[in-house]
Amino acid sequence: MSSNCCSGDMIQMKIEFLIDGFSNGFHVDYAGHTSCEALRNSKLARDNSQVVLDFVNKELDLGRIRGPFKDPPFSVMHVSPVSLRAKREPGKFRLIHALPLTIPATHA
Repeated sequence: MSSNCCSGDMIQMKIEFLIDGFSNGFHVDYAGHTSCEALRNSKLARDNSQVVLDFVNKELDLGRIRGPFKDPPFSVMHVSPVSLRAKREPGKFRLIHALPLTIPATHA
């Protein structure tokens, strides 16, 4: 018994779709706000900017992120804000990326 989802042609199409998507970007049918914006970081992150910079520099050194950019690398992009949460150990923080915080209510 053969299934269309597992045929050689279907598998090859899926492979090509993924390669193209990761190489050129996936079409996501987004029709919303189309500008470049960066939302404001939390007060705790702003008040402890060196802690945030240390986190960012560590991630840069590990190759997990790119930047900072003089100009936005894309014409349409959204930069999510960050926040800090204090750990139990005094002076230690956890960096939080506020990904669910999308477009401000003024744009909704």
